[in-house]
Amino acid sequence: MPEYGTGEERRRGSAIHAAQEVLLSSARNDPVDVVMGLEAGADDHVTKTFDGPDLVARVRSLLRRAAPAEQPDHSPRLPFGDLEFCPASLTASRAGKPLALTTTELKLLSELAAAPGTVLSRDLFLERVRDYVWSGDTRVVDVHVQRLRARIGRERIETVRGFGYRLRP
Repeated sequence: MPEYGTGEERRRGSAIHAAQEVLLSSARNDPVDVVMGLEAGADDHVTKTFDGPDLVARVRSLLRRAAPAEQPDHSPRLPFGDLEFCPASLTASRAGKPLALTTTELKLLSELAAAPGTVLSRDLFLERVRDYVWSGDTRVVDVHVQRLRARIGRERIETVRGFGYRLRP
C-alpha cells in the first residue's frame, strides 16, 4: 500500500480499495504508523515479523466480513401445478428445474400469476408489459404468449377467444 501524505491522498486510496479487503503488512509498529495505515484504507494491520496462525486468523476474519451474508429465502412462491413462480425474485421453475425466461416472458407470467383464473386482455398486456398503449395490431402479444407457453407448458395458459388469456390455477 503506498504511503499517503495528505488527507486527500488517503481519501482517494480509500475510494479505490472500497470494494476489496486490505491487510496492511508493515515493519513499522509505531501506533501512529498503524493508525495512518488504517485511515489510509487498510482493514487490518500486522507488523512484520508475524506469527503464521495470527495472519491466517486475520485473513479469515477479513474474508468473513467481505462475504455477503446469506439470508434465508422467505419470498412467496406461487405454485401452479408443477410450475412455480416467485414474484419477488422474478424466477420460475417447472418440476423443480429453473426456467430461463426473457424479460417480456417474466413480465407476462407475473401479470398472469397475479390474477390466476382472470382473463387479461391483449391491450392490458401491452400497457403493463410493454409499457405503452398501442392502437395498432395486438398480435405481438400472441407471439410472446406462444413463446411463454413453450417454456412453461401449453396447458398453463388458456386462450379466451376474443378477450385474452388467463393462467390456469
